[in-house]
This record gives sequence, structure tokens and C-alpha cells, in this order.
Amino acid sequence: MPLPKQISKLPRVAAEPINVFSHNQDLAGIAALLRQQLPTVQIHGPDEAWERITITGQKSWFRKTPTLIFKHDPDYYGGADWPQQVAGMQGYFSRFPDGPRKPDVLQLIQSFRFALATEFEPDLHLESNDPRLQFLFAVTRQLDGVIFTPSGLWDASGRTLLNAEGRSDANAVMPVTTQKPLTIVMPPLESNAGDEVEHAPPDAQRVARRTLCLAAIAGRGLLEVEEMPPEQAESNRKRLLTWVGELALEDELEAQELQCLQQPIGSFSQQAAVDASWRLEGLGVLAWALGKFEVPAYDQLVDAGTLLPAVGFLDPNHAPALLASPALRSAEELRKLKNQCFALHWRLRDFQLKPQAMDFRAFARESWFGPLNVSSVRFCENDLALGDRPISKASAEEFQKALSTANERHRAINWLVVGGASYAETDTST
Repeated sequence: MPLPKQISKLPRVAAEPINVFSHNQDLAGIAALLRQQLPTVQIHGPDEAWERITITGQKSWFRKTPTLIFKHDPDYYGGADWPQQVAGMQGYFSRFPDGPRKPDVLQLIQSFRFALATEFEPDLHLESNDPRLQFLFAVTRQLDGVIFTPSGLWDASGRTLLNAEGRSDANAVMPVTTQKPLTIVMPPLESNAGDEVEHAPPDAQRVARRTLCLAAIAGRGLLEVEEMPPEQAESNRKRLLTWVGELALEDELEAQELQCLQQPIGSFSQQAAVDASWRLEGLGVLAWALGKFEVPAYDQLVDAGTLLPAVGFLDPNHAPALLASPALRSAEELRKLKNQCFALHWRLRDFQLKPQAMDFRAFARESWFGPLNVSSVRFCENDLALGDRPISKASAEEFQKALSTANERHRAINWLVVGGASYAETDTST
């Protein structure tokens, strides 16, 4: 496929980290390919051992100059830790839901002998029409490689080999190094067309409706633990149910949420009350997306007394006004928060599995699935800080609070960016 002579208009879309993995090592071939098609390309180092290749688009007064940088570090894939890196990648993908190509992907990873990292400005996303993708795809084809992001593995044309939902594109092409015949993805004899519906990110109207639903669920959870006479609490629950009906939120409420609102005071289990109250953290993210609230630091809980009034909870005037003219923050802002939430949630879950200190600052910069966006992280002794201590020295209560907060906020931002029929079932895997 011929490469463009120039890089022009780019969408304002943030993206995940992007790396290229392959069995081939063809530095000279990549240099020749890019130099032939783009004479202005900047190659730092000899063709056989370059360190960086920088592709720069046209300058403009009205936007940032688009760039794409390929970074080559032989110590990364040639070092003694490479087998552990490959094993880590296999372990990462093994946690994805089972799909027809998952065994092939896990076997393919064993063949990786080479890696390139990328940098880009502004952000680059595989599902966009960004012209820079043609360079990324061309380099990946030259290597007979694949593209990695934290949400999946993609072929040299950006088609899905395996994503975090276990899905694959039947047209995606595996590299020729696969050590067994490729699995041919055949449609079932009786197709269930609704099984794999692609979801678009929710629009502002749906976000506003979901925001008020979460406010209702969180409010119901708080009623269960508020110190007030049972009769007063039950009266408030009925008032809450009436408010939901007046706003016509029934279609957005999920079955379990509606059941939660309909249960009388005192019928909740302790865990059900806790789970409902934790929805406040996701509510904070949705309210932030609507420009109504500022999300506190990752180790601080939202203040219900501030958050609920901000979205018009039980307010007969404010809530309808929110539904009438909602507006969302930019896609770039949403994806930036998504990447921040992923990095934070990853460290907390990793510590849950291996409760020991690490140089999280260096890991975020050098990880095989990085670089991770840690711009919202406070560091202490080069690790994630909880309060004024590193995570390894924080109390069990501090850790559990941060983990639960991260999970709820990660769910909310993933739903905002990816969408889906069910909020409760939104993926928060790391």
C-alpha cells in the first residue's frame, strides 16, 4: 500500500499506548520503507541500528504539529528479562475471555523476538482515520508483526485479533509464524445476531440519564445506613422512587437497580448497602464528564453532600435541567482519564496479587504494555502513594479503600469511552 506524502488533518482523540511486536528484526527494511515514501523522515542512527524514527506532519497555527515516533531499544528485547516479558504478556492475554482465536494468540506471543515502542502527538487511536496509522500499519507489515495496546492485539491493518471482550475479527490476519494451522473462524449454523453487538460511546443525553440513575442507587444505599427512624427512611425511599418516575428514568435503570430501589428499608443485606453506596465513586466520574463536579484524588472518597446536589438529586428543577441540555467533556479528556484510571487500577491490583514494593515510576515508563499514564499519581519512594506513604506501607484499610475507589471510577470511565448496554457489567480488567 503506498504511503502518503504528507500527514494532514488529525482528530482530537486520545489513545492507549501502542507497541509493535514481531518475530522479525528488520531495522534497515523499515528505514528504507519510510525514507522511500517520506523523504523528510528523520532517522536517528544508522539504518541497521537506528534508535528513533520521527515522522512530522505539516505545521499549523490552529493545531499541534502531528508526529509519530518509532523507538528502538535492543536492550529491551535482547536482555535476560525478555522471556519474563513474553510470559507476562501471555499471562495478561490469558485473562481475556475465551474466543476462537485466543489459543492462536497465546501461541503467537511465544514467537516474539522484537519490539518497537511509539510516541505520538497529538494522541493516536487505532479506530480513527488518522493518516499516521498508514505508517504504523506499514511498519507492522514490514515486520510481519502485530500491534499491541492494553485493550487488545491487532493485525497489520488494525483489525482485531483478540480484544479484552474476547472478540476477534474473522478477517484479521495472523503473522505467518504461527506454529500451528490458523483457526478458521466460521459463522455458526444458527447465527445469534444479538450476541456480539458493537456499542458506541453513550451520548450526552444517555450520560445524564445514567448519572441520575447512579445518584438514585447511591442515595438508596445511603438511606439504608442513615441514622433516622425506619418510617422516615421508608418515606424518603418512596420519595426517591417517585423522583425517578417523574424523570422517566426506568428505561435506563438496569433490572438489579430497579429491584434495589423497590426494596423496602431494612431488606438490604449489609453488602448490598455497601455496593449501592460505592456507586458514588462512579457517579463522581460521570458528573465530572458533564462538567458538574471535580473528581478528588484517587485515595480520597467523593463527598456525597457535595456530589449529590451537584447533579440535582431529588431536586425537581435542577435534575430536569440537567436532562434538558447536557454537554460532555471532549473525547480527549475522557480518554486521558481512562488511561490514568487504567494505570492506577493496574498498580493496585498488582499489589493485591503481590503485596510488595516496586519502582512504579520506572515500570510505568518501561513496561511492555506501557508507557502508562501516571500523571495523576503521587509517588512516594518511587511507588504509588496512599496518603503520605508508599502503597507497601499503607494500612489495609487505606489500600482497600483505594482499590474499591479505583474499580468504581475505572468502570465509569470505561463505560463513558467504550459504551455498552449494561453499566454494571462494564469491563474493568487490567
